[in-house]
Amino acid sequence: MNKNVTEVNDFAKLKSENMELKRKLHLLQEEWEQYFLKNRLKKLNIRYKKVPLEDRYGAVDYVKNSLQYKLGSVLIKESKSLLGWPKIPLVLLKEYNNYISPISKKIEEYYDYDEDV
Repeated sequence: MNKNVTEVNDFAKLKSENMELKRKLHLLQEEWEQYFLKNRLKKLNIRYKKVPLEDRYGAVDYVKNSLQYKLGSVLIKESKSLLGWPKIPLVLLKEYNNYISPISKKIEEYYDYDEDV
């Protein structure tokens, strides 16, 4: 009987220690997340400020202004309705003719190339 009471007390003590450790771990995780976000923002701001104003055209803009992206977005937009299907060749041709090629710069050279799209 005394052994069972001791085991129950030990179990209760271990359970409370476990809850305390979980609480501390949670607080530490929140602190690390805040530190990571603050540090990431700081790095992005520094990297952005180092880039001259005329070169702030990023990799995301490069992709969105590419001919493939524009033609794909036209296809998606026009294919959503039955009335759009017959217009697809004309709209694609119009988009192709209006396309102006951006500065020929490798995508790897953009300041935000390593960011997730």
